Amino acid sequence: MKINEITKGNSDRGMNKYGLAARNKDGKFYSYKHGKLTGTFDNMSDLQKHQHNLIKDESIEEGADFYGYYKDPKDPEGKTMTYPNDMEFKTPHRSNANARMLLSRIGLDPDFENTGSTPIDDFLKATDKYLRMNVSDKDNPYYDEVEMYDMEAKRFKKEYPQITHVGFN
Repeated sequence: MKINEITKGNSDRGMNKYGLAARNKDGKFYSYKHGKLTGTFDNMSDLQKHQHNLIKDESIEEGADFYGYYKDPKDPEGKTMTYPNDMEFKTPHRSNANARMLLSRIGLDPDFENTGSTPIDDFLKATDKYLRMNVSDKDNPYYDEVEMYDMEAKRFKKEYPQITHVGFN
């Protein structure tokens, strides 16, 4: 296969705001940045690591923190979510891209900017499933990241029993 067949149509289609795109063709994963091939991988995990490394040093003007939420008792319609005023956060600030990758990794909708928060029990089921399915990969940084958010959601549930949802904001 010629390289121009692989890159054809990837100049701007499917790119995220960092200019990254990926394509799965014939069992190989191809990574692109601004339409240029940056690597070829045998599996999605290696592709994700590569793309993460491509953008890790770029300045980030956006980002997300992991919050616990509940319905605001001051809203008679029950449509507004809020969080405890004294809430402590023990997870790092993430780029939106990293938050989306985490949510995708655990099988939740990565479009957190448009979909809102997730019921805390659904989040814990997703993290628990990921951790059980990947227990042989405990030394992997992705495993550690999921475990960190699992522990934080469990802490929220214990210390702030009013919390019903979690999410990035």
